[in-house]
Amino acid sequence: MLGTFSRGLQCLLTAVLAFLPLSSLAEAQGKPPLIVVSVASVDHLLGDLNFLAQAGGGGETGRQIVMLANALTARLQKDKPIGLHASILENGQPSLFAFLPVKDLPLLLATLKDQVGEPKEVDGGLLEIASDKPMQFYLKQKGGWVFASETKQNLQTVPDDPTALLDGLHKKYALAVRVNVHAIPQETRNMAVTQMRQGFAEGMKSRELDLRSQLVAEKLGKNWLKMLEMLVQDAGQVTLGLDIDAKTRKTMLEAELTALEGSALASQFAPGRDVPSSFAGFLSRDHAASLHLNFTSTSEDIDSLLAFVALVREVGLEGLDKDGETSGRTASEREKVKAIYVTLMDVLKESVKTGKVNGGAALDVGPDSVSFVAGGFVADGDKLSQGLRDLNAMAKTPFLKIDPETYHGITLHSLKVPLPNQYKVALGDPMHVVLGTGKQAFFLAMGKNAEVALKKVIDASKDQASRKTLPAEVVVAMKPVLQFSLSQAPSDPNIAAALRELTGSEADRITLTATRLERGIGVRLSIDEGILKVFAAITRLSAGAPAASP
Repeated sequence: MLGTFSRGLQCLLTAVLAFLPLSSLAEAQGKPPLIVVSVASVDHLLGDLNFLAQAGGGGETGRQIVMLANALTARLQKDKPIGLHASILENGQPSLFAFLPVKDLPLLLATLKDQVGEPKEVDGGLLEIASDKPMQFYLKQKGGWVFASETKQNLQTVPDDPTALLDGLHKKYALAVRVNVHAIPQETRNMAVTQMRQGFAEGMKSRELDLRSQLVAEKLGKNWLKMLEMLVQDAGQVTLGLDIDAKTRKTMLEAELTALEGSALASQFAPGRDVPSSFAGFLSRDHAASLHLNFTSTSEDIDSLLAFVALVREVGLEGLDKDGETSGRTASEREKVKAIYVTLMDVLKESVKTGKVNGGAALDVGPDSVSFVAGGFVADGDKLSQGLRDLNAMAKTPFLKIDPETYHGITLHSLKVPLPNQYKVALGDPMHVVLGTGKQAFFLAMGKNAEVALKKVIDASKDQASRKTLPAEVVVAMKPVLQFSLSQAPSDPNIAAALRELTGSEADRITLTATRLERGIGVRLSIDEGILKVFAAITRLSAGAPAASP
């Protein structure tokens, strides 16, 4: 395996220099490159690789790989970054510009002799590489850097320090790729937009929908198409980055999208800063899994959602008319049911019109116990509460226990739901369901400890009423999930092995967050060290390797 890795690393070093034709620095400086690739340094990258190997249970193999990589990169200055620019020239041809921190170029080329052959000295202090191959290129050394290009003239002017070409990516990530979307030729972007429009039109023709559904689908589709067109025409940069935090021992993957200044897309990202949430209780670390949202919808999103709500309202009313004919209800009773439905849909409509998205969900698990809570903002919680009361009163057998309690301004209504035998142990027999309504809030809780779980969220939200939150956050804690899974399947070796990897550790979380940027948005996936150990343990067992001793 190490021999394969050695050959692969040599090929990678060669590819950085020679896989594609290279562009001039002057071209890169004249306008933004299409793509920027940044490697923080060989040391940084190998340190992260060693960490991943250790976390994955391959410590010895990881150390051997790092030792071999150190030997193969001995001719590089391993504490400095490596960079690559990709551009599209005016003639439409792609080109690249690369630089490496090299402390001994002759010895490096000797290492790669089998791949690139003997270098030849040419005018201007350049070296011609792979002259007998289809893709020859040139190197120029300046200070501690080696620059590469496919033509001599492209290397006439090179900087003393090319790290500025990485725009700070090497300081933030171990490995990163940035795409300057606006560097794609306008004709290419226009072609992409035309193809999207044609695809949408053809898709609508192929669907067999009634007129009302057709109109709604067209409205929703056009709004989505408008957003996609803005992304194509107005996106400034898309950045993907990987890094490992040595202190927290977390692996982080980030993606960022920014819009061109003054563009229509930039205006979509403008609304709102991080603001206090009325439902921050969903962010508690006590949950096995949680979701929290707190942002303002764009006008296009509101328009699309309102169209969808209108469709649901009409379809629902038609369904009630059909069901009413066979339900045995009088005409007066049927009209009352429809009026209640309209009231509930009006609450949904008015909530959507505000553009406010604030709420969340949480899953709590324990041995033989599952509870789920969800809740969020509504424009008129009192109207929603009255609709539930009216609906309950209309039922032949009332299903809600109305107003058993009011807790911190949230009125609680409860009901019990019978379940199949296989779900009774975890969810209760019968399952307890609690509905909560406040002035501008609605909650739903279910499970064995539904009311306790709901009150915990309400308490935590009240205590953190001034807490400013991110637009979106999802957290999954693996240990409680595995503990519950093992209680349901005690003989499963995969679950037992995975849980052993987390013994005595709280590093068991996967976190996905969205953040606001100037004219953009960022998304980060953070993976605790324990998660890597869990997946490594399961992979070993799946491959037939023995499980680690308890």
